[in-house]
Amino acid sequence: MGRPRVLVTPWRRELKTALDPECDLLTIAPDYTNAVRRSGGLPIIAAHVEGDEIEELLDTVDALLLSGGQDMNPARYGQDNTSSRGPREDSDEFDLAIARAALDRGLPILGVCRGAQVLNVAMGGDLKQEVQAEGEHAHPTYVEM
Repeated sequence: MGRPRVLVTPWRRELKTALDPECDLLTIAPDYTNAVRRSGGLPIIAAHVEGDEIEELLDTVDALLLSGGQDMNPARYGQDNTSSRGPREDSDEFDLAIARAALDRGLPILGVCRGAQVLNVAMGGDLKQEVQAEGEHAHPTYVEM
């Protein structure tokens, strides 16, 4: 039977270099794949696919892990952008589509950080764009390159 295969969604980001000022990468922190492995699963990192390719991709896995990344576009949950940073339409489109398809199949899903937000929105929820309370530490952010 083998180990359960867990599809892990990547974070899409830009990496500006001297050789390629518009390099676009799909990235994933090793903590995600290592946690899947330590839990007995086999991590599979997803490419951003669309349409029937999403169904085909989900045919090959037993569970979905929606990873972290940038804020979602508030328009996805019916709000104007008041404080969300760095939303990417392509990432929102892929993550929401794969989350909804996995929900329709009844696949086990774990959402971490942005992934939990994606899962919430995929199920019809909305988000508070900034949850940092006065006097608390800021949420960790990723350095823009």
